[in-house]
This record gives sequence, structure tokens and C-alpha cells, in this order.
Amino acid sequence: MNDTLQALAGILLKGLPTFILFLLLHFYLRRIFFGPMAKVLRDRQEATVGAKRAAAESLRTAESKAVEFEQKIDEVRTQLSKEREATRKGWLDNQASRVAAAKLATDSKIAEGKTQITQQVAAARQSLAGETSRLADEIATAVLGRST
Repeated sequence: MNDTLQALAGILLKGLPTFILFLLLHFYLRRIFFGPMAKVLRDRQEATVGAKRAAAESLRTAESKAVEFEQKIDEVRTQLSKEREATRKGWLDNQASRVAAAKLATDSKIAEGKTQITQQVAAARQSLAGETSRLADEIATAVLGRST
């Protein structure tokens, strides 16, 4: 067994420089290669997450502005509709007042015409009444041959 331990100690002594080289290589690569690479990967991850957050924030802002824009458009449409309705109502009122004025003028002319016709009828009746007695006298004279 002593031989086995000596053989094992010899193997360990021969493998010890390789183990030390392996440890040195491990720490060297960790410090020189893997450390900076891990930092670059962390920075890249943070940048990606930050960009995603910024994009999500921009999207939320754009959505809120779109909603605000739609609300303002609706307000403007409502205002324009009210203004259009007020203008239309004004036109209708103006038209109604013009129609009423035309009706009053027409009614006035009709009443004036009726008055003139009534006066003309009365004058015609008066004229006919005077004519009637004269015509009656002429007829009587012509039929009877005498004057009254």
C-alpha cells in the first residue's frame, strides 16, 4: 500500500502544475474575458429592457394623445353641429318673418282691393239706381207715348 500512496503522490506532484495552470487560466479568463462579456450582456439587457420600457411609455403617450385628439374632434364636431343648427334656425326664422311680412302685405293689398271693389260696387249700384229710374221713364215714354 505504501507503493500505491507513493504512486498517487507522484501523480499528484506531476498534476499539480497542470492544476495550478488550470486555476490561473480560470481566474484569468474570468477576469479578462467572461467578466467584460457578462458586463456587456448586462448592459445590453438593460438597454433592451430600457428601450422596451421607453417604447411602451411612448405607446401609452401616443394612445392618450389619440384619445385626447378624438375627444377634441368630437367637441369640435358638436360645436360645429350646434353652430350649423343655430344658423339653420336663424335662416328659418328669417324666412318665417319674410313669409309673415309678405302675408301681411298681401293681406293688406287684398283688403285694399276688397275695399276698392266694395266702393266700385256701391258706386255702380248708385249709378244703376239713377239709371234705372231714367230707363224706366224712357221705357214708359216709349211704350205709352207720354212723359211722366
